[in-house]
Amino acid sequence: MKLNEVFSPLRENETYSAADASQYEEVIANYFHKKKFLYRGMKKTSPVILGDGNSVKRGSSAALPYINWYTSVSEAWKKFPPRDKSFICTTYVDYARRYGYEHFVIPLESQDMGICPVYDFWASFEKINSIPGLTQMMFDVFYDVAERTPQTPQEMMTLIAEVDKKMLSGEYSPIAEDERPSPYELALSRYKTLTDYLKDCTDPSLNGFKVSKEVPRNNQEVWLTGKVLFIEKQYAVEKGWFNETK
Repeated sequence: MKLNEVFSPLRENETYSAADASQYEEVIANYFHKKKFLYRGMKKTSPVILGDGNSVKRGSSAALPYINWYTSVSEAWKKFPPRDKSFICTTYVDYARRYGYEHFVIPLESQDMGICPVYDFWASFEKINSIPGLTQMMFDVFYDVAERTPQTPQEMMTLIAEVDKKMLSGEYSPIAEDERPSPYELALSRYKTLTDYLKDCTDPSLNGFKVSKEVPRNNQEVWLTGKVLFIEKQYAVEKGWFNETK
């Protein structure tokens, strides 16, 4: 069974609108005064853009969206902004440039931000060498157990519960006798349930994730939801808000 025959990956869906900078003069001045900048690579549309993370429907650019979904709904991640409804940003301007024109990101609601320990969410998990490998294993397990795959975070959690039940009863083992198991199937086989495995691998505290309202100074990925102002970097230079030489 081909993956694309049973799964329609969610593409990133975000709603933006042009904004009037004069309505945010104080917010903009305070942001640039702090000199702790958050960036996002984006298409060049309007020099000042208003976005709302609550309108976001995010899949994953690197893999099936299961880990994004899991961190959005699992108990261990409840203090963090939901990644499936967040803007993914960075403190490293060169990294933002890979995804489009550099924009400054200004939170408008003093909202909490999820902060990765390193430059990229996918490189932040000590026990996961390949997010695509892990999510492919989850895809295979879901289909083996239920002959379907989830299209929403809620459907995924329901399927995880089904897998757990069959693993506990002995009805299902991730290692099939007539197949060569993947490293992630082998890893899963050492746990009682898929839930236990995911909790262990993705625990935010053990992997160095933090929640903060402050922008970190190292090269780190940051995500946040809620209302956000995006300002094109070149426009900020032209307006005198930002001086690259300082």
